[in-house]
Amino acid sequence: MSVDSNSNDGNVNNNNLNYQDSRFLRNSEIKDFLVETIKPELKEFFRPYQLPETSVLYRNIPLIISEKLTDPINVVIIFPYERYRNNVIKVLIYFYLKVSNVNNISTLIDMFSTNKFSNCIQNIKVVKYFARAKNMYSFNYYLIMPNEDLHFFFKEIDQIRPDDKLFYSFKNVHLRAEYFDLILLLSKNTDNSETIQTFIQVLPLQGKPLMIELSHIWERICNYPKKILALIVQKFTSHKNYQPIKEHND
Repeated sequence: MSVDSNSNDGNVNNNNLNYQDSRFLRNSEIKDFLVETIKPELKEFFRPYQLPETSVLYRNIPLIISEKLTDPINVVIIFPYERYRNNVIKVLIYFYLKVSNVNNISTLIDMFSTNKFSNCIQNIKVVKYFARAKNMYSFNYYLIMPNEDLHFFFKEIDQIRPDDKLFYSFKNVHLRAEYFDLILLLSKNTDNSETIQTFIQVLPLQGKPLMIELSHIWERICNYPKKILALIVQKFTSHKNYQPIKEHND
């Protein structure tokens, strides 16, 4: 994999990557590679859903990255297909990928969401791919939400800095459920270190699979003692550092 300093992303500016565009696959080399991978089977994928071979790949292709890059599957790409341009999306083709020789989330985001890198498909292994019908209970529509609509669905989106990168993420439970609902924000600090925090969806469009709901409940239960401990430490520290105001008698 090499960096191409002369690359051109079309609508995506590599020098000032919009934080929202980092949600999508924009690397033309990787996109073409995946298109060619499923080309022999595309007709069979479409047939159960009565979709013609002339169906169109939707412009926004979700890029979803594992919380741990060492996982056997560390990237998921979803191809949404519509019957024709600006029509209803009917079929989704999922790619479960293992990407090697990438050491951090920021580089992986740039690799897929820009054309900065060339010869990168040699680092990509397609673990599996499959087709699913799109319905309101199996797919989060906000994954392909256009940039101009995204602020309706997330808190404090106007406070994101220009160099921040918004991206989708997953844990093992999401792979099992074939449902993805985590969105994270990567920020670069002044010392060049990176901070990743979860961004909160405020207007869910539909119910989630029970497996996903239970995983979120369990996570909240596990995190509750940590929050209580943090409050205790904060209160103790504040009390320890308290200094009463001395009265001065003139």
